[in-house]
Amino acid sequence: MKDQIKQRWSGMEMQKTQFLSNLEGWSEEELHWAPEGEWNAIQIADHIMTSEYGTLGYLMKKTQAPASDIPVAGSDSAEGSSGLNEALKSDKQWKAPPVLPDPKDEMNFNEMAGKWSHIRGKMRSFLDELNEDYYDKQIFRHPFAGRMNLEQTLGFLEHHIEHHVHQLNRLKERM
Repeated sequence: MKDQIKQRWSGMEMQKTQFLSNLEGWSEEELHWAPEGEWNAIQIADHIMTSEYGTLGYLMKKTQAPASDIPVAGSDSAEGSSGLNEALKSDKQWKAPPVLPDPKDEMNFNEMAGKWSHIRGKMRSFLDELNEDYYDKQIFRHPFAGRMNLEQTLGFLEHHIEHHVHQLNRLKERM
């Protein structure tokens, strides 16, 4: 794995650790509480995991094609990725893309953390085995930001978690 990809992976892992650390002191009741019409902490985690799992599936499908058949990510990809990441760094509330299902509220903390580790294990295996010829190719399409290369995709996933840490903090303040 190239250094830039390792760096993004480390950022994703750090964000996941921060997210889970924020929740460790919450009771099961707090994990499943939310104001009417909003997501609770378990639903936020489920949304993140669904996003990561869906992204992994997209990457796996896209990289079945020869790398030579996939366009290189250019300035449009960089602009879309940068704009998306800036939006996700803020604590402004955004609607989830309509391609994602409503998050579920069916797990306890340990089940959620275990499921997330399982998804991350699959993603790490994929990244370890991915031929570097795909790294600069448009191998992911975000519903709002458009096509991205691998580093941009991992950057999105990293900032996606950061965004939802803001959401957790707002939720905790309202308890």
